[in-house]
Parts: sequence; structure tokens; C-alpha cells
Amino acid sequence: MQKRWWIPLMILACLLWAVSCAQKGAEEVMGIGVRPAASGTGELVVVEAPEPVSGEPEQDSGIQPAEGLRLHVAGEGKDLSVCSRPPQLTVAGCANAIHPSCTWTADGATMIACGMAPLDMLDLLETVPFDTPDDPVPELLFEVEPDRISLRFALLEWDENGELLTDYDDFTELTPDGKTGDFTFPPADSVVEINAEWDERDGFGGHALYVFCAGGSAE
Repeated sequence: MQKRWWIPLMILACLLWAVSCAQKGAEEVMGIGVRPAASGTGELVVVEAPEPVSGEPEQDSGIQPAEGLRLHVAGEGKDLSVCSRPPQLTVAGCANAIHPSCTWTADGATMIACGMAPLDMLDLLETVPFDTPDDPVPELLFEVEPDRISLRFALLEWDENGELLTDYDDFTELTPDGKTGDFTFPPADSVVEINAEWDERDGFGGHALYVFCAGGSAE
């Protein structure tokens, strides 16, 4: 009986073919999301698959200028030497902000005043209407423009009995726009507190807090 010498060769060929198929299948699995494309030079170019697009819109938690009130800080150009007290602040050209507390130096004499907290003096505050089309960017107009200013606000809410629900934990500090220096906050009834500082010049300077209410409509 002749030896069938060709059988081991057939088995070896089958094994080599199986290994080749397995390698090709692995390359296809690893290449999911990547497709080769021919370039003009005949070389293969890897083309990445596009990023999956989520159906949910991106959430933006920041306050946008188009959705709120903008306040522009300005000064009348006066010198601090005319101020024996903290400079007056006029808001939107129609109301003077009350400054309940301050530390002010004038001609070497320092005045220190401590007043009521903003939420305790709501009955004394004038409400500035900001929905007037003639003044799209109301001004915080100081007699002398401060060297530094910070602003915080709290939305005013009452219960059905007229009791104030807002407390001091509800105050939010705002960061001025880096390009314009304007402050933006939601267009709703709110109490606004401003801390303004003037570096001492020629014996005059100090800081003061100013408070006013924002919102409502002009009658």
C-alpha cells in the first residue's frame, strides 16, 4: 500500500489558510470606525469616522447678556477732592442709590457709618425700571468713577401672605464682562448691592456700599 505522502501537506496548507483568515478577521475588528481610502499617489490614507452626534442640546448655566439686564459703570469726571462724603450714585438716570455704610476720608478726617442690611431696608429703596427701550444699557453713574467695584444681587420673592422669602444666602456675586466691564443679571425684581472703592488721593478716598431695587415697569 502506497504511503499517502501528500496528506500532511494538505493538512499544513489548511492550517496556514485558517491562520491567515483569523488574522484578517482580527484586523477588520480592530479597524471598526476607520476606513482606508486611496490617495492620488496610490497610498492608503486613514479616514477617521465622524464623531457621534448627541441628540441632547448642550446646557449653558451662565447668564447671557441677551437674557438679562446690563449695567454700565461710569463716572461724571469729578475729582475726589469735591467729595466730603462718598460719591453719589445715580442708577439709570432716575434714582439715587442709598449707601447705608461707608468708610470715607476727607481732608484727613475719617467718617465711618454702619447702616441697615439690604433686605432690612427694602421699604426705603426706590425701584429702578429697566425695561425702558430708550435706555438699553442703564448706567451706574458715580460722581467719581470708582477704582474697583463689586456687585451682587438677590431675586425678591414673597409668599402668599406678603412675607419676604429671600434671605442672604440667595445673594449671587456677579463678574463684570471682560471686554466692556458691564454687569448682567436676570431681568426680574431684585435687590442690588454695590461695593465701590476709591484709592486715597490728596487726602480723599475710601469705600461705600450702595443699595437699590431693580425691575418693574415705568408707569
